[in-house]
Amino acid sequence: MRAIFGAIALALGVMAAFMPAQAQAPTGCWTQDAFSGLIRYQNGSGVCIPMIVNSDGSINVTSSSTPSAPTSTNITPTSSAAAGIAPGAANAANNLVLKASAGNLYDVYLTATADSWLYVFNAIAAPSDGAVTAGIASGNYSQCIKVASGTTGSIAYAAIPEVYTVGITAVISSTACGTLTKATTGFLHGRAK
Repeated sequence: MRAIFGAIALALGVMAAFMPAQAQAPTGCWTQDAFSGLIRYQNGSGVCIPMIVNSDGSINVTSSSTPSAPTSTNITPTSSAAAGIAPGAANAANNLVLKASAGNLYDVYLTATADSWLYVFNAIAAPSDGAVTAGIASGNYSQCIKVASGTTGSIAYAAIPEVYTVGITAVISSTACGTLTKATTGFLHGRAK
């Protein structure tokens, strides 16, 4: 028993020798972005914003460290259509125009009935079949993923959406990334604003 305690004491002594002499616990707090709803941690160099969740589900993001008397931005759940993102959906179609002008992609998914590839183009319409270019320029695809038959593949940007400068069009292809062959092998759904 004495040997076990001796080994533990020796291990603790060795650990202490390698620790910085003035090690301190990291400082910081959790914050929530009032615009996107993103909750994030900020270290001591950031601004710490306490949050209060009210009994009705609303959140007060305070500018004071005194939760009992906050100066707050109240984020309340709403049924207002203006606060939401209208989804787009297409069944038995080879493409879905999520936004016919510049905007932000939040998410898109494909439920495939055959092996397929889900493309997202910076365009207001699906391009012609053939060679396509990856990139962010007008008409290019910025995303391409394989979706196996009987599965769902998704591209999602929960907190910070991906920006498209022309439009946002999702396309189903029966051929791999780089060569587009439009196909009606699934159900498309997406959200853009």
